[in-house]
Formats: sequence, C-alpha cells, structure tokens
Amino acid sequence: GRGVALSLVERYGWNGPLVQEFPSMNQARWTHACGVVRVGGREAVIVAGGRITSGQGDELISVEMMVVGQPFWQFKQSLPQPRLAPSMVIIAGRPQLSGGHYEIGRRNEMFPGEVLEYNQEQDEWRPVAQIEGRSHHVALAVPSKLLPRC
Repeated sequence: GRGVALSLVERYGWNGPLVQEFPSMNQARWTHACGVVRVGGREAVIVAGGRITSGQGDELISVEMMVVGQPFWQFKQSLPQPRLAPSMVIIAGRPQLSGGHYEIGRRNEMFPGEVLEYNQEQDEWRPVAQIEGRSHHVALAVPSKLLPRC
C-alpha cells in the first residue's frame, strides 16, 4: 500500500489514549525511527530517517529533535546515508540507530550494516557496531538487571 508522510507528532499512553500533541516536524516523514532522550535534564524526542512518499529514492537522511515544551523541532546532524525503516534504541542515554535500507536504483537496495550512535554534545553520528543481513523496524534493548551477572 501507499503510505503518507506526516509532520504531525502525538504522544499516546500505553493503552492508546492521546496524551499530548507536539509541534509539527520540519520534514514530513513516515517509516522513520524515533526515541526519547534527555537534553539538559528535559525530555526530548529524536526522529531519524524514514521517507517522504512511497516512491523510489525518497528515503531521508535528515534527523530532528524537539525538547518537550519547546514550540519547534531542530534539524540535527544528518545520517551518513538514507535509512528507510530503521530502528532506534536508547542505551545509556544515547540513541543507537540500526537497520533500514535505501535504493540506489530500480530493484537495487542497500542494507547498511553500521549501527550508528548519536552524540548530542558533538552533534554527530558515529559507527559503534556492525550487523549483517536485512533489518527493518526491529530492535530490542534488554535492561541490564534482566541479564545474568558475568
């Protein structure tokens, strides 16, 4: 099916009720990654990648962040390559982006293997790991308290 890019941002509770409406993003997008981080002790939302339409080559490299309570989103350092359907987890307060893909021609897709971590202080993405294979919208963060001690 055909998706529709939206700049609208809403926060919902776990069971579905609308909790809060946020300002619209600068770039309408869909199939993007998102996460919640802390900025100066305040909650912030970060979005990365995605796409504008269902057309070939419309994958995005842009990244935006909005501190909750501010009336605007700010563009941050772009991703090194487009990412359609990436996933994001927050580990130790830092967003990590993995998976996704982009097209470089008709029926020629690239699947980036780099896991990227965003450093807020330096406004930069850096590779922190490699993954193999195709990954779309799939990520998992396991709290350390659930892991056995080494």
